[in-house]
Parts: sequence; C-alpha cells; structure tokens
Amino acid sequence: MKTLVECPDFSLPGVDGNSYTLRNFEDTHVLVVLFLSNTCPYVDALEERILSLSHKYSPYNVAFLAICSNSNPSISSGNSFEDIRQRWQNKGYKFPYLYDQRQNAARSFGAICTPDIFVFDQQKILRYHGRFDDNWQDPYAVRNKYVEEAIIAILNNEDVTVDQPASIGCVIKWNESDAIPISPAEYIISPHLRILKHPSKILLINPMNGVLIEANEDLVSLIMMFTTPKSIDDVISCIEAPDDIFEIFSELISSKYLIEINENENLPLIERVDQRRRRVRCGSLLSILRLNLANNCNFRCAYCYMEAESVNRAKKDNGTLMSLAVARKSVDVFLDNALRNGRRNITIRYIGGEPLLNKDVLLRTISYAEELCKAKGIGVTHLLCTNGVLIDTDIISAFKALQDGHVLVSLDGVQSDNDKIRYYIDGSGTYNDIVKSIKLLIDNGVNVGVPTVISQTNINRLDEFLTKMKSIGITRVGLNPEYNFGHNAFDSKTLPVLVSKLINYRNVGFEEGMELNGKAYLTEQNVIYNHLAYCEGMGRALVVDPDGTLSCCDKFADKIGTIDNLDDFLGSQTYEKFAMRVRGNIIACNDCEIKWFCNGGCAAEINSTNGDILERSINCDFIKAMFEMTFQKIDYKYS
Repeated sequence: MKTLVECPDFSLPGVDGNSYTLRNFEDTHVLVVLFLSNTCPYVDALEERILSLSHKYSPYNVAFLAICSNSNPSISSGNSFEDIRQRWQNKGYKFPYLYDQRQNAARSFGAICTPDIFVFDQQKILRYHGRFDDNWQDPYAVRNKYVEEAIIAILNNEDVTVDQPASIGCVIKWNESDAIPISPAEYIISPHLRILKHPSKILLINPMNGVLIEANEDLVSLIMMFTTPKSIDDVISCIEAPDDIFEIFSELISSKYLIEINENENLPLIERVDQRRRRVRCGSLLSILRLNLANNCNFRCAYCYMEAESVNRAKKDNGTLMSLAVARKSVDVFLDNALRNGRRNITIRYIGGEPLLNKDVLLRTISYAEELCKAKGIGVTHLLCTNGVLIDTDIISAFKALQDGHVLVSLDGVQSDNDKIRYYIDGSGTYNDIVKSIKLLIDNGVNVGVPTVISQTNINRLDEFLTKMKSIGITRVGLNPEYNFGHNAFDSKTLPVLVSKLINYRNVGFEEGMELNGKAYLTEQNVIYNHLAYCEGMGRALVVDPDGTLSCCDKFADKIGTIDNLDDFLGSQTYEKFAMRVRGNIIACNDCEIKWFCNGGCAAEINSTNGDILERSINCDFIKAMFEMTFQKIDYKYS
C-alpha cells in the first residue's frame, strides 16, 4: 500500500453531470474523501451516518466527496455509472459522487476497500485515514466517532489525536491483476491472525490492526501455504492460480494476514497506547458522564453490588439522592472539558441504584443538558439505566422528544428465573411489571435495550428468553455472566457449560436477527472493532455520586476528588492506571498467549479482588475459554 501524505489530484466525472478535480475543493477547510460502493453491506450500514455528518458540517466549509472504483460490471455488478447516479439521487446525497472508471483514483489514494475514508486539512495534507466510527453494524453502540473527531480537530487547528484503526469493508474489485504492486520479499502468516467462525460464514481478522474480511476454505488453504516463509512467486508457481490471484495477495498483505518475515507488527499498537496516555492526561478521553442519581433502590436483587451500600447510606442519612445543583454542576464541568478538548459529542448515563427514584432531578437535568449542549454546539446522547417499573408518561415523553435518547431496562430471563433473582423489597417478583414497562416504551417509539445478568439460575432458558424479547420488539440484549463472585455465579467447574451456552445463544441471536452484546461477547467485539480497553468506561467515563464525589466507574469503590475540581481527578495516578489498563500495556499479562487479543478484563472487578488495577483478571480462564471457542488459531487444521 502506498503511504499517502497529500491529497492526490484527480479528474473524474460526477453523477450530477459535472466533472471534478482537486481544484474544485481547494478552498475547503476540510475535505473528506470516501471510497464507496452500491453493493457493500458496510457502506449500506454507514450510509445514513455519512449523509448526516456531511449535512452537519457543511456550514463549516467541510466538503465530502464520494468515489466509486468498482467499475467493471463483469466483476462487480450493481456499480455502473447509472446505478451510482440512481442511488445518489434516491438517497439524497448533497455532495458529489464520482465514477473512477479506470481505478486510477483508488490507486493514487491507496484505497483498498469500501468504505475507505481519507480526511484532509485546508492544505490538503492527510490527517486521518481509517474507519468512519468503531461500530459499523450498530450506531447505538458506537464509542468513538473517528471521522467526526478528526474533522473537529482540524477545524479547531489542533492535532488529530483520535485513533486511526485500519479501514474495514469489502475489498475494491480491481480490473487488472497487477492493480497493487507486491514486494518480492518472503512472507509468513502473521502470528496474530485468527479465524472467526460464525454460523454461516468464516471471517479472518488480525486484531493488531482490526482488519476483518469474509473468507472461504480455498482462501484459508492458500494462507496455510505460508506457515514457512515463501515469496508470492514461489506459491503461485505451485498452485493453479485464479485470474485474480494478485488481487487476493494484495488484500492479504495490506490486511497484515501475511507479513514480511522481519516485520514488527507491535509498533502501531505501541503508538496507540502512547497516544492514549497523552489523551488521558489532558482529559480528552472523557466522553461519558455517569450521574449516579440515587444510591437507594426499590429492588433487592440477589447479586446487586450496591445493595449493602444503598441500605447503609439510606439508614445513615438522606444523602442517597443527587441534588439538582450537583447534577447541573456535573454537566457544566463535563461540557467545559469536552469543549477544551475539541469534543463535539458526549453521552450522559443516568444510573443508580434506581435513578427513577430521583425522577424530578432526572427530567430537569435532561432538559438542562439539552439546552446547554445545543447552545454550545455539542451533540448529546442520553441513556437511562433502570429496572423499569417506575417508567411513566413523563419519562416516555421526555425520551420520545430527544434526538438521541435510549433506555436500558434490566431483565434476567424468563419469569420463573427472573423472579428468583430480581425481586421487590417484600420478596415479590418483578417480571410482569418490567415487561409491561418495556412494551410501553416500545409502543411509544422509545429506543430500548435489555441488559441481562447471567448466572446458573437462568443460563438454561435464555433461548426461550431471547425468543420472548424478539416477540415484543427487543433486538438488543446484553448478556453479562456472573463469574467467580456473585449470586449463584459460575466457576472453573461450570465454565465449560457457560461458554458452550453463550456460543449457542450467540447463534440463536443471529437466527433471530438480534444483536447480542454485553460482557459475554466483549472480547469478540473488542477484537473485531480494534478497541484498546475492555469496556467503554475505562478512561472514558466520569462517575459522579450523589454527594459530588468522583470515580472512574460506578463499580469502582475508590473515590478521586469531587466535581468542584476535575483536574485533581485527571491528575490522579488512580485514574491514569485505570484508563491505561489496555491491550499491550498490562505487565502482569505479558506471558499470556492471548495478550494481543484480550483487553484485560474489568478493572473495577480486578481492583476489588486484587487491590491492584494492573493485576491479572480473576476472570482470565473465562476470557480465554470464550476466545478459544470464538477465534480459532490459523495454524490449527481447518475443517
């Protein structure tokens, strides 16, 4: 792949009837070039987000430009000039879409897949190249909006410090076999390459750069020929090579599935870790404000980590509910930090205990944050985490009115299982009331997800539970296993049952058209989306308790200053250690065979059990077992 520094010139026809060169964009502050395709599911999933982003930043002299290089109908049908023109018109594109008939633009940019995205500054120097965001499949699960953060940094005359994970998508279908030149060097299989076996497909992934493509048995067999160093010519000479063999090898090499024998794949990860450390210290990593509106709760769940604390605090004083003053102060401080670091999107999570026990402060804080963010030009996502039974018309109206509002309602399986685990203070079951509230939210058009805690109590009937959730309109369920501690938790003896069930339920989810996420599948998601940290909260979250004290996570006992002085929090060793417990930076894991794949587990759980954030996770064997069941080593015999 070529190393791009400046935006290359081009001369291409647009589907709007005009021709375009780089000179048409010489006065733009930012130029975003996107290589797209009509027939790529990655583009389909991201298209609305791309169009929305272009509309959002067009007043700031940010230009978007789409290019289609899949121009050979015998190789890639559905991508003719007329096909592109019709899509451009039907989807309401407000920016030019060009047709790269000879694929010269793709070559000069070094584009390899769709979407492949390049962001240039006013001098047309490349400042960002990579993915649109970190979750092409689910816009509601996005943690990092890479392209938007790059745009904001350029507009603010700042360095682009956002991560730049390699593009992921459908390979560009080259017209000629020598579209991308290949080195005569010897290549070998990357030691980090893995196969992900879904029920209906085979995926190849190298988590060192996050590139993932769909494969077949022939491609796996071809890769297996590089278990010892060989040149491309050596392999071609001893196989019946298809016409597109050079295109295939170009993809394998650019995706780092095959590497040169002396290549150091660790350097990009080391650079990402160093970049993250700089972001931690200046506060630019913070993107999620978690307001603990209430320490007390109207449930007494069997596994709840907050139960003892909430009961004790309720007896001790009346300080279990956050005041409006503390909530507003928290929003003010968090927004000031976001603006200082050029962040234009934040998330506010409302948590507890049960946050709806503090409904008035919740509604007034939502209104206050909406008004303030609008005035400051910051997008805000509101996320309510609740047990659901106190949902009423006020809450529904508030979240229906939000441009980006979501409600997570906890439910732990079918009725017979849930009511053994999640019950009212008087011991009565909660299932019927929770499901009633979920239906009410869905019927009123509110975005709803269901997180589920998994224990030995409910593991055997989750397929029935998933089917029930799908029947009432739920498509997102988070499965969160209790392992090594918690009520009726799994342990090393019951681990095989847990892992096999989780893999099976993932397959059930695929069949039902549902997205299953949560702790059960974090290792898989982190590998696919190339995340450094175990969860979104590690370094990105600021948790504010009712009294204004701060912590890194709502499950993290250590308090670090108060909302009156955010700099004390950002400068603390505790926060830095918490935020830097990331892949490639956990010394205790240096001898682990999956250290480049695992993100180290939950820091809060590790701190509470080991007293040291940087120790090994007590859930290591669970993480390894899930990894081994999900990702097969490339040097295993494939069948």
